[in-house]
Amino acid sequence: MDPLQIFGSIGASRFVNWLEPRLKNRYLTTLLNFTQGELLFVLPHREHEPTAIMPRVALEDVLAMRNIMHILSKTTWKGSVGFRDVSHLSDSDKKKNIFTIGGPEANIFTREILNCLPESERLIFEHDPSCLTQWIIRRGEITTYRSSSYAVPDGAAVEIERSDVGLLVKTKNPYKDGAIVLVVAGIRGIGTWGAADCLRKSAKEIYRRKRKNEVLRKDGDFSMVIAAKYKNFDIQATEVRDFVDLA
Repeated sequence: MDPLQIFGSIGASRFVNWLEPRLKNRYLTTLLNFTQGELLFVLPHREHEPTAIMPRVALEDVLAMRNIMHILSKTTWKGSVGFRDVSHLSDSDKKKNIFTIGGPEANIFTREILNCLPESERLIFEHDPSCLTQWIIRRGEITTYRSSSYAVPDGAAVEIERSDVGLLVKTKNPYKDGAIVLVVAGIRGIGTWGAADCLRKSAKEIYRRKRKNEVLRKDGDFSMVIAAKYKNFDIQATEVRDFVDLA
């Protein structure tokens, strides 16, 4: 290979390395097209320990927030960030851009938002009829998602793989025109963490699944169900199982 080919090859490689993260950031910016202003994280209420100074937060909620904060740093959105325990969410808080974290059993704001989805596309958390101590996610009458993590004892070693299911929903804020709500929720904690992890790592795939036509927009609303695999204190893999355009 002559010198010009060598330098050309090096230049092309560097260009690809420069371009790839910028394309990924463009996908995220389009998908998370928040209006300017405060963005609020709404977290499930956890019982307060009498001896604790700070409110109690579940580890999976913190890890999901960490992923989301990383995502936001890669977009063009610039604004302040706030946090609310759902039990202290005011009417004015509901009018902001919101990431609501956790399923409807623990987070009643998540329940409110999911109930606002079109009935035909609504994602419902409910007790599994075959085992009332477990939860499932249902879309419509025939599509059901279960978490195989229930088959692994809670005290099992971290080297044992666990799989869970979660959802990510982007929708218009029903309390404020122009504001957006994103729901990040799992059947269990792994699914919540995994949904945020999927958004961070699979922005390109999500962007490509998001259609654009006379009705739908690339920066419009959507819902998706994801599968997440966990092992050794980390999300090993995520997969988009079900993607639906909403607007």
